[in-house]
Amino acid sequence: MTGNKSFLLWILFAIAFVVAIFVWNAYVKTQDELSLTQDALKETQLSLSNLESSTTEAIAEEMSLINSQTKALVQSQSNQATLTKTVTSLQNSQTTTKSVTAVNNVAPSIVKIVCRLDSTGDLSQGSGVLYHSTSVTSPYFIQTNLHVVKPSDSSGSSCVIAIYPNNSDPSKYLVFQSNGFSEPVSGADAVFIFPQLANDSHSGTISDLAKYSENVTKVSFCSNQKVGDHLSVLGYPAVGGETLTVTDGIISGFETDNGYQFVKTSAKIDRGNSGGIAIEDSGCVLGIPTYIDADANGSIGRILDLGNLFQSSMPQ
Repeated sequence: MTGNKSFLLWILFAIAFVVAIFVWNAYVKTQDELSLTQDALKETQLSLSNLESSTTEAIAEEMSLINSQTKALVQSQSNQATLTKTVTSLQNSQTTTKSVTAVNNVAPSIVKIVCRLDSTGDLSQGSGVLYHSTSVTSPYFIQTNLHVVKPSDSSGSSCVIAIYPNNSDPSKYLVFQSNGFSEPVSGADAVFIFPQLANDSHSGTISDLAKYSENVTKVSFCSNQKVGDHLSVLGYPAVGGETLTVTDGIISGFETDNGYQFVKTSAKIDRGNSGGIAIEDSGCVLGIPTYIDADANGSIGRILDLGNLFQSSMPQ
């Protein structure tokens, strides 16, 4: 009995030993696998860390590139704006220079005209342009509007003409006179009057007419006019017309009245400007400032287009 018990204990011990070995082997295997898993996890974490670092650097580099490109674009736009402003300023400067040159060239020949409206002594003030030609009978003539010189009754046309050699000093002027007028185109609001020597303390001379008159053979009429073209109007308006006055504007449009073409303009035209001259910056003659349309909302000037009207009618 004692021997059977000892054998049973040996058997149990053997089984426990085998189980212990199996458990130990399983434990060691599990530890090895866990160690491998931890190593793999560390490698994965390191890869993720490296990837995150490289991605952050790539994003930073990309953002830096974008910022640089944005700054370059802003600078390019700024340079373009500066260039555009410079070009516009240069063009405006050139336009202004051309306009001033054209005005100064024609200014000496612009005259003031005061005419008798009727037999009661009412007067009309206007402007005109003094020309000289090769005509034997009338070497000097003044172009102006018919409504400036034509009396309202049957009394004859009689005008006093003033030339201002010094546009800044209205006290210095030369006086001439005229009687009658000539209509180069019947029905048009345009005439020629012929200056004569006057009996006055300010009387001018034939030499003065020669000095201040424009050579008619050098007159160039404007062609291919477009809306927006810049122009200058010269004359002696009733307000501020003690000396030559220049206003400027653009061609605002065109219209035809009684078969004659008129140019609409934003340039200020006042009573007294009638009969003067409107020129473009090139110096070409656009026409005669003739009248204005005005109401409570504003006004717009009308210029009688001389391109077709006088091209074949100017004395030569």
